[in-house]
Amino acid sequence: MRHLAIRPETVAYVITVHNHLHTHPETRWEETKTLSYIKQQIGFLGIKGSLSELQGGLTFDYVVNPNLAWVLFRADIDALPILEHVENVPRSENDGVMHACGHDINTAVLLGLMKEIADDYVLPTKNIRFVFQRAEENPGASPQAKSGGASLVEAGICDGMSAAYMLHTWAEGTPGAFSSRPGAMLGCSDRMGIILSLEEGRDPKTIMQALQTIWNTLEGFPNRTIGPIEPATLEPVKGRKASNVMPDKVWLWYAINPFAFLPQGLENIRKIVIAAFPETKLEFFRENDSIVVSVESTGGHVALPQKGTNALRASRFVMNTIDMLGYSVSMKPISYSCDTDKDMGKSNVLEAWYGVRTMLSAKRRDEYFVELERVVVSVVSAFPGVGVRIEKILGHPALINTDFEKIAGVLKTAGENVEKADPSLGGEDFAYYLQKIPGSSWLLCTHREGSGHLHTATFNPDPEIFAEKGVRFWTLLATEP
Repeated sequence: MRHLAIRPETVAYVITVHNHLHTHPETRWEETKTLSYIKQQIGFLGIKGSLSELQGGLTFDYVVNPNLAWVLFRADIDALPILEHVENVPRSENDGVMHACGHDINTAVLLGLMKEIADDYVLPTKNIRFVFQRAEENPGASPQAKSGGASLVEAGICDGMSAAYMLHTWAEGTPGAFSSRPGAMLGCSDRMGIILSLEEGRDPKTIMQALQTIWNTLEGFPNRTIGPIEPATLEPVKGRKASNVMPDKVWLWYAINPFAFLPQGLENIRKIVIAAFPETKLEFFRENDSIVVSVESTGGHVALPQKGTNALRASRFVMNTIDMLGYSVSMKPISYSCDTDKDMGKSNVLEAWYGVRTMLSAKRRDEYFVELERVVVSVVSAFPGVGVRIEKILGHPALINTDFEKIAGVLKTAGENVEKADPSLGGEDFAYYLQKIPGSSWLLCTHREGSGHLHTATFNPDPEIFAEKGVRFWTLLATEP
């Protein structure tokens, strides 16, 4: 049976599953409750097949006929270390963790297909391996560096499969439209950590001045190094464990001259910063002989800096404005944080992390990192008493689609709107699957008015789109001749 309409009860089921997952998000390699819930749902649906649990996630093999070909359908299940801002229902109950990338949606719609099959409403034309994969986000971060996709592929998840597919919610394009592209679609999700240390007895402002100079020097580095045509971003990120998240809040600590009277000066700083970053909120708090500068913005996905405002970029501008107006005589930077507004005091060690996104070959990727390190070391050498250590973490490889035209044809024949996506520097460990077998990655635009972009605290996609269109996508792929 090849039904084009998704039943109302399945739409309702998908929304219920999504709401539960959204309320109980878990970050990479910590998805214990999420996995238990998925296993519970598979049992509840009563679909016949073979369930296996591997380090990288769950697999469920559904056999139509042993003589038919096998395809792999994959959904990722992990969340991000982001504090959800929206006050709508559902809302994360795990403080500081949010499904801001929509993996709750990806999981719910794949379970929706399983419901259609279990209820004998849809009869697939091929055998299906369902994959619910852990740890797609932030490869290289604790508690385990390897991604779930890399782990599953190493375990042989693609063996015997003729093709692999994934569907991911998206905030670009026409709401309700599917998008992908032939060939290279997503980039390398690398990162670089810059760890600065200050010798005992040195002026504490020196380490922050070195960091500020690094931030300024690396601005525009991709264009100067590999040119403006090559897709690339070099974006300050929240930290090692949030390497694909532009921070939405940063705190700067300044030591001040106790005799300084700064109200008018602070207001001048505020006016200049807000003019340059209209979506940024800037506040100053005096604490004894220091001033805390709170910089709040929208944040966003590191691969799409134009879709959000990076609080670290705004913070760099704050520091430069203080210097430009001459207030650095009375205000000396001593520390910063993307995680806490608690008094950090004088720091002898500071970390700054960058998302390094490119579509370069392995050789050119290595050369790019060598030049990055050279520039940073050169900058730090101008600050006596400051040491530097560079940490390079390679993320997912570039994702290369091989059958865009085939799947686009299936969707168009069914009356779906298909758009050709632009190449994106967003990383995706489904790339490991496509290094082994043919297939493609697809996006479904679920954007609605008032929702932020992916990886923002205000991401709030439209359930009326994803609950029906998401299951429809999988149904069409499961039943295509």
